[in-house]
Amino acid sequence: MTHDRHRCFTGIDNGVVKLIRDEVNQKIFDLPDPCHSLNLVVKASLEEIPQEIKEFISNIHNYFNSPQRKERLKGIQIKNQLPVLLPKRYVKTRWLSLGDSLERIIQI
Repeated sequence: MTHDRHRCFTGIDNGVVKLIRDEVNQKIFDLPDPCHSLNLVVKASLEEIPQEIKEFISNIHNYFNSPQRKERLKGIQIKNQLPVLLPKRYVKTRWLSLGDSLERIIQI
């Protein structure tokens, strides 16, 4: 059985896992979902990043929302024989997008 570590599943007195174990009277393999666990770790880690850095990344992406500014950046990159890279979209509700966005900004 896999689950998201919520106490309704893991509670030692009346969690779902305990209730199932008691009901079937057998061994049950209890696996907290590794993907959900990783998500919780990453979300907690993002809270440690200073707000100023998150705002800085967001401001860069907001600046390059304009098609004219994107074209200007492309022009500068082409003129200097650099790879044409644009900022990746930063979406605050998608925890992976912060890392992708920051990595792209560093590449640029």
